[in-house]
Amino acid sequence: MNILHLEDDSNDAELVRRLLSAAWPESKIKCVSGRPDYRAELGSCQYDLILADCTLPRFAGMEALDYARELAPWTPFIFVTGTLSEQDAIEAVERGATDYVFKDQLSRLVIVVRRAMRESRERREALTAAGKVRQLNAELERHVQERTAGLEAAIKELEAFSYSVSHDLRAPLRGIDGFARALQEECGATLDVEGRRLVATIRGETRRMGQLIDDLLAFSRVGRRQLDSAPVDMTELARSAFQNITESIPEPHPTLQLHPLPEAFGDRALLRQVFANLLGNAIKFSSRQAAPVIEVTGWSGTGGKTYCIKDNGVGFDPRFGHKLFGVFQRLHSQDEFEGTGVGLALVRRIVERHGGKTWGESKLHEGAQFYFTLPEPIR
Repeated sequence: MNILHLEDDSNDAELVRRLLSAAWPESKIKCVSGRPDYRAELGSCQYDLILADCTLPRFAGMEALDYARELAPWTPFIFVTGTLSEQDAIEAVERGATDYVFKDQLSRLVIVVRRAMRESRERREALTAAGKVRQLNAELERHVQERTAGLEAAIKELEAFSYSVSHDLRAPLRGIDGFARALQEECGATLDVEGRRLVATIRGETRRMGQLIDDLLAFSRVGRRQLDSAPVDMTELARSAFQNITESIPEPHPTLQLHPLPEAFGDRALLRQVFANLLGNAIKFSSRQAAPVIEVTGWSGTGGKTYCIKDNGVGFDPRFGHKLFGVFQRLHSQDEFEGTGVGLALVRRIVERHGGKTWGESKLHEGAQFYFTLPEPIR
């Protein structure tokens, strides 16, 4: 069996090679790590199986899947990846991926490959008879529906599990904070300066963990919630979100330059969360300026509306801009600016659920601009 493996981590590639070589000693495995070599191998050699990581730098897994379906449409394609979101997993199946295996569950790989090769062999045999093409298409459609339904059910179970675990984490956190507060109140006078500092640190970290749990729950709920779409006054939404944030922070408040924004069509509560997170970030990262200024603009264009939140804060290194909207991805340390690394991921998930896009632009010490788009409603 000839196998093409798209992977940039040599350790992961070696683990996969050992597993497959043990199951198929005669197999030949070609490992590539980037787009040019991957396309060249697909075009020049016949492979029986394609394995691919979903999160390579500068080469998206969906792009690799599209190449495979273009150049080797009947070759089984399996994602072997460290993570795969709900939306990406469903999209992968719909676009022609055979299956997926998480890297922390590599023991499943041989079973999944055997099933994929068996199904591939059955499809090829069916295609030899022209009269069975229609039947094959129906079977393929059924397989996709079954896989999609199974995948959706598995994701719902995982989300329910995560939700339960997140709630169970609150009990010990409350205990830690409660006993630390009791120690602070009842024994504070007998503690030295360092002791009081340590107790305060414990309480601060429990609050941060609680906020992280809240953010993760909000992130997971966005994927399950039904959109309640209606016309939304985005100018008023941005103004009220800014006022709500600044009410809880000390003066002087940053200056808000709010331009008239085009009306949108979407879920008002979720779009308010988008403004809250983006404005909150702008306020936080411009807070060290002598005169912080937040500017909000928007315009209509072909296919939809675009909104921009601009600040004159610390900015970020554009080389790492691709990490901005990932969960737990932070471009500034906790000591510099507090945060959980979930806010921008939540923004992207909400906007994508509305059919829009998000991106950021900046240079270090020159402020930042964050954009999101929303499509025109289908009439």
